[in-house]
Amino acid sequence: FCFHSITMRNTIYWEGTENIYRCWFFYLCMSRCGHGYSVDNWLRCRKLRKAGKLSERGGPGNGTGVAPSDEHPQGLAAVYRLIPAWPRMLMIMQTAFLYISTGTVKNGGVWHKGDAFYYASSLDHFYRMPTVELGAWFGTTIFRLNSWIVHYWEACFPLILVGLVVRFRWAEKVPKLRGAKLWLSRIGLLLLVLGFFGACVWMMPVHFKVPDKPDLLAKAVHLWLCVGFGVLGLVLFLRFRSQSELRPLLSKAGLALTCLSLLGVGYYLYVLYGLRPEGSKISARQVQTWMLIGIPLVLTIYTLIVGWLLARRERLLFVLDWTFSRRFWLGLGTIFHVHLIFLTNIGWFTPGAMVTYICFFNGSELAAIGHQLKRACGRFYAPWADAPRPLASEAATLPHHRRDGHVLGYLPLLTAGAMALVGILFMVHTLPDMWESLGNWTQDRARYGLPTQLRAQDPVVHWGWFGLSIGAFLLTTTVRQSRGKGFDKWFAPVIVAGVCAIGVMHRMDVLHMRWSVPVTVVLAFLATRREVDAPADTPLYKADGRAPRSPWAYGPIGRLVAGVLFAYQVTGITIWLLPAKASISTFRIRARDPFKLWLLNTHTSQSWQMFAPNPPRSNLFMKVLVHDIDGETYDLNTDVYACFDLDDDDPRKEEICDAVYPIPWVWYSRQRKMNRRIVGSEGGGGAWYQKWHARWLCREWYMEHGHLPEKIELIKVTYPIPKPEFVVKNGAYDPQTQYREKHKEKEVHTTRCKTTPAGQVPDFVRERHGMEFSEGKEVKIWKKNRCRRWEKHLKKLAKARGEEV
Repeated sequence: FCFHSITMRNTIYWEGTENIYRCWFFYLCMSRCGHGYSVDNWLRCRKLRKAGKLSERGGPGNGTGVAPSDEHPQGLAAVYRLIPAWPRMLMIMQTAFLYISTGTVKNGGVWHKGDAFYYASSLDHFYRMPTVELGAWFGTTIFRLNSWIVHYWEACFPLILVGLVVRFRWAEKVPKLRGAKLWLSRIGLLLLVLGFFGACVWMMPVHFKVPDKPDLLAKAVHLWLCVGFGVLGLVLFLRFRSQSELRPLLSKAGLALTCLSLLGVGYYLYVLYGLRPEGSKISARQVQTWMLIGIPLVLTIYTLIVGWLLARRERLLFVLDWTFSRRFWLGLGTIFHVHLIFLTNIGWFTPGAMVTYICFFNGSELAAIGHQLKRACGRFYAPWADAPRPLASEAATLPHHRRDGHVLGYLPLLTAGAMALVGILFMVHTLPDMWESLGNWTQDRARYGLPTQLRAQDPVVHWGWFGLSIGAFLLTTTVRQSRGKGFDKWFAPVIVAGVCAIGVMHRMDVLHMRWSVPVTVVLAFLATRREVDAPADTPLYKADGRAPRSPWAYGPIGRLVAGVLFAYQVTGITIWLLPAKASISTFRIRARDPFKLWLLNTHTSQSWQMFAPNPPRSNLFMKVLVHDIDGETYDLNTDVYACFDLDDDDPRKEEICDAVYPIPWVWYSRQRKMNRRIVGSEGGGGAWYQKWHARWLCREWYMEHGHLPEKIELIKVTYPIPKPEFVVKNGAYDPQTQYREKHKEKEVHTTRCKTTPAGQVPDFVRERHGMEFSEGKEVKIWKKNRCRRWEKHLKKLAKARGEEV
């Protein structure tokens, strides 16, 4: 709360650092991190120790807790209690969102060519020491390799989640899916593949142009996709489905090939014959060649690799350890961020991103890492040389942990998913068209009302009522199941149909959508009338009978709330981070509506577009010129250009360069970030910041000199960075020489201090500093037109009530 009360006052200085703090602080507030290494836990242990209720090192339980017994009727509390894991999982997902978002939006030509690292390290606003010599040596070799590695490491970072899930399934001995659940998972995978294909078909017209007439290559692609893949897939599936050794590999490969052949039909009919887009970026021949040669080659290599891995479990473990493991992805990230810390000065974003890596380790792993570091420091501090091993966390076998066997089940979850799908369809088909907003605009601006028939709209079916209905259904079902009731599968379509019926009647002005909530509760109650046997508690130990199984953190209702919140947050961030591309512009903004209020108020709305789609290829500075009333013009020397402008023999050079261009640059300043944002290179055009920054400069000049200047000019100064090929061929360039020869200046804003609103010092500030009052004659008030906005709000309310305005 304190953090946001400061940062939300003005966002001009914001950067990636604020996004990291905003997002992870929220997850940290939801976690019980105070149960671990905290002052709270230290005070708790002191209190329990005095009362004789703490399990300590070397005593009963050895710090992990003791169950109630004759010796300890109330049991002994553990030093480190178990902590619910879902907030940590949210932090892990958030880190994956950070990297995949910033990786995928870097889709410009500079990144693909590999020159991004060179240009980023050549920006005068970022480097600690000039890197022009390194660019001359490695600009087209190591720098390009670094760019490609960083780019694809960021875009593919979520693969670490695959390794975590696989490791979790093996550690928890999760049984394999069988029967209906297995086929349900296969159908889900098929729908996922079809969904990706549909997205590609939707976006394809925007990004490349197809030929006017399908040529021989296109027909070959069609034949291969529609016939070759299908025949090959069916042969593999039918031939090897009965052989247990090859079934996990070749039968699934056959199904995949069959699905690809079906996708080929859609590709041929929809793309080659149906589309005629303009503005090509990728030629259709490239895509066809890839589908004819690349896809079979990749599938062949994939089949061979998977077969080699499945032959021996040790090989699979080796590949998981080095391609999907934390040591690989977090190791690369550590190398990348350490390089950024030493080579660039971009504030606390880099250390903040590295701190999030802690979330990828559980408590015992962090304790082991801390113990090893402590032993290593024992070489310099003797008491730590023989540090005892860290205490284990609370024993999972203690009786107070929850181990009930109540689960919501697949059918209620699928029913909730169907209700959500129905809500999306109703929302899409009842959104108001352009005439409503156009009518409001003409009425407010031109005092002309459009015809009533033209502005007539069907009642909007708001998505919020479907969200409440889903919540009421899940809560009712969970409570009933925890009381020994079973869910009747035949009621699932009835519940979905009931919500649909309420939506239809709302559009017909028969019933309001608020009735969907009680109707859903009643139907859910009727669907859970059947008595069933209470489910058995989860086993105390895993399948091997040695390691204890982790208990539940909450009861059934708590698990429902945490699960819904987790799914809602992850879905919301996924939609929020959809790239601003023309191919998804029709639904990207509307898709945010169900999550906007939550993400904005929890301050987890985010954007990670660093150096995207391309890094800047020129240095940019802001020059501020003050034209005083005496006719003199003063340069405030606000950026790096001031050091470049001065000659070496100028007596002011050392002082000015130390202020705006310190080498090495150790201490971070946000001034450079604000300069770039004000003159328009970041955060939109910068027009809003320009006028208010100039007004602030007017007031500051008055405070220092006792009078207002004539005007303030903001100048955008740029000079290009030489291409890496030029630098490698001709040697390192001098930034000052390059600036003097190639720089350009452009006036972006001018403010006249005497006439601009809020450009003068108000009387209450003058009183504070003992200055002469203006008595309101010189101060121009900023009129915010709040009355007009309030009248517009009242009109909207009156129209909603059906009154004449």
